[in-house]
Amino acid sequence: MPSFFFHLSGANHLSGPICKATKGLMTLNLSRTLMSSKGVNAVAHALTLNKFMSTTLKTLNLAENSLRDDVSHLLRFLGQPNTVTHLDLSGTECNLDNLFLSLSTGCHSHLSHLNVSRNAFTARKKDTSPASTQPLKQFFTSARSLKSVDLSATKLSSDSLKSLLLGFASNAHLSDVKLNLSGNDFKSPHATQIMETCLPDIPCISSLDLSDCNLDHEFSVAVHAIARNSHLRELSLARNFQNIKPKNLPLLLKSLVHLIHDEDSKLLSLSLSECRLKTGAGLILSALGSNQYLKTIDICGNQITDSGARILAKALQVNARLDTLLLDNNSITHVGYQDLAWALEKNQSIRHIPYPVFDAAASMKVVPERFPAVFHEIEKLLWRNQEPQTKSNERMVRLKQGVAFSNSQQMVDQLICQVQDGIDTLKRCPQVDELDTSALEQEGMELVADADLFKQFLYTLHESTNKSAEYTEAVENLLAYFVAQLNQATDLQLRDAVEGMCIKAEEIYPHIFQRKKSFRGDLLASARIPQDYLTQLVMRQLGNEVEAKMSEVLLSASSRLSDRVLEDIIKSMSSCHNLLGTAIKLNSDWNNNAKTSLQRDGKSRRESANGANGTDGEANRRMFFSRKINLRPQSIAGNEADLLAIEEALRFDHMREVPPSPTEIPQEEPRNLHKLEHLNKHRPKPKRNRPITKLPGSGGKSVSTDDSALTVDDGLGTFFASAERAVSAANNRLSWNKSTDSAASHFPVLVASPTVSR
Repeated sequence: MPSFFFHLSGANHLSGPICKATKGLMTLNLSRTLMSSKGVNAVAHALTLNKFMSTTLKTLNLAENSLRDDVSHLLRFLGQPNTVTHLDLSGTECNLDNLFLSLSTGCHSHLSHLNVSRNAFTARKKDTSPASTQPLKQFFTSARSLKSVDLSATKLSSDSLKSLLLGFASNAHLSDVKLNLSGNDFKSPHATQIMETCLPDIPCISSLDLSDCNLDHEFSVAVHAIARNSHLRELSLARNFQNIKPKNLPLLLKSLVHLIHDEDSKLLSLSLSECRLKTGAGLILSALGSNQYLKTIDICGNQITDSGARILAKALQVNARLDTLLLDNNSITHVGYQDLAWALEKNQSIRHIPYPVFDAAASMKVVPERFPAVFHEIEKLLWRNQEPQTKSNERMVRLKQGVAFSNSQQMVDQLICQVQDGIDTLKRCPQVDELDTSALEQEGMELVADADLFKQFLYTLHESTNKSAEYTEAVENLLAYFVAQLNQATDLQLRDAVEGMCIKAEEIYPHIFQRKKSFRGDLLASARIPQDYLTQLVMRQLGNEVEAKMSEVLLSASSRLSDRVLEDIIKSMSSCHNLLGTAIKLNSDWNNNAKTSLQRDGKSRRESANGANGTDGEANRRMFFSRKINLRPQSIAGNEADLLAIEEALRFDHMREVPPSPTEIPQEEPRNLHKLEHLNKHRPKPKRNRPITKLPGSGGKSVSTDDSALTVDDGLGTFFASAERAVSAANNRLSWNKSTDSAASHFPVLVASPTVSR
């Protein structure tokens, strides 16, 4: 009975029939009737007095009424055992603390849908005792049938949030619960820490709405925690992150990309509408290219513009999972939607794109005729995707292979080069008997071969599934058997129905059927569904849908298998690279130690040999150092006097002392060369004709001659004071240089006169 106005007298008149209802009621809807607390109490008292209401009433809706005053009879009815499955008290301003105290004792067994939005918990902020939030935790721990809970805009505190999540975490009877916590303020670090700690361990929540919760960059740690929850299917973060600083935006975007890519995350729907991410949304859109689970994404109101639409178009070309896309109010013109249309030509999974009203209105003001034509192309492609597909998309496998090659294969190629270089380096090293590296080299070569084969691994898996068509034949056989059974069942039902019609008609008009006895047989023969229709309906449509779904599942499985193989290859090659580096280092250290020991042994042997033959070595050194060094030896053949002089000199040289070292052998200086010396080093300096002038800015004080008081710019005024004296000094130098001897002409001295500026 919504939208009617009940005063207290009207509620009293209604409570009489409710109290006397002998079969009870299944649904009682008194929403938006402006009932007061007294009127609700009167109706609830009647429900309590009727003994049938506790077992028959399933739905109780009192939304948008005023329950701010005493509603003790309503709480008493909800506190006793009952079978209410749907309870709506939204916008009633009731006390949620007292309400959950009653629900924990009476409605915990059958209640499946609870809506208490736009109410408030009245617990004081200073009251942090466990007793203040105990009823909330007790209800969600003992609930047995909950499927939907709406606690939006209830001013949920951090302690109440903790009790709520702990209650869900300790409840082993619930599953697939939709929890709406939108409109609450969870900006505090305490609330973020609670969600980070509790959300990964709650298996019963499948949908979580955190929209308009004033979240900021600190929520990124909670996003990582949400990604670890493999039971969550729907997540809404709409109307958050609007006031985030640009320097904190990359951390948040990185966590959202991790949420899409994480293998533990099984999200099917993600809402980021009205978050104003602008160009930062490009990272999230590009991450959709390798998404494996997400089917619906809402990015409305993020102002991604045409550049973001182009990034989204590139991601859609390789995405084979996304089904629904919402992107209105993003300042995308007909150019961006044209890019999306070109991408949809290669995408056969997108089936739903709602008409972008805001973008269309803005674009049609500039180019009225372009936007309708472009979106008409998109609608035709969406209609094509909704039709059953007849074959698996081989091109999608190629595109996914290209994405995997461009992203992860680069790391594999780098590891291949590193491992190959390590093997080559180890082969060039000298062989050491104590270090056997043949097994390590063989393992490295096998890993390099496996990494080379991985480049076509995904496409090889796809070809193997195409060649073995046993699964498609089995499905076709089952569908053919199903068509035959369905045909028999429909014929039998139609025959019985037509036979009953004929019997009834013969009772009413017997004379007509007596004249046309063959009419019944003809009617029974025509009353059947053609088998071709069933075959076309089942084999072509249902069969194609099943085959397309199986191909999609196989593609997802092959992608996950290739990712796992790639991860193992990268891990093994990294370990092999580290072992090769260690082996090369050990080999080098071993060879260096062996070379050092050999050098030490050779030196010791030479020293021992020199000690044993010290006299002979000393004599040899004397003979070597006693020889004269002639730079230009002259021929003495045929000159007997010279030969006698040489013999005499040799006898004299044997009597000389041996010089201490070869460096003291007298060497003859080169002839006809002049010694380099500074020509102006000892030249007398000219006398000063005038005293040192005062420095500018000295204030009339004499300049101190103390060297410690001089600065870097001292003397500049004196140097540039007289241009004539500088020029005359330069002329004197030039005239003096001309008077030097001819030997100094090889080293001219250049004197540059300073530039005078007045």
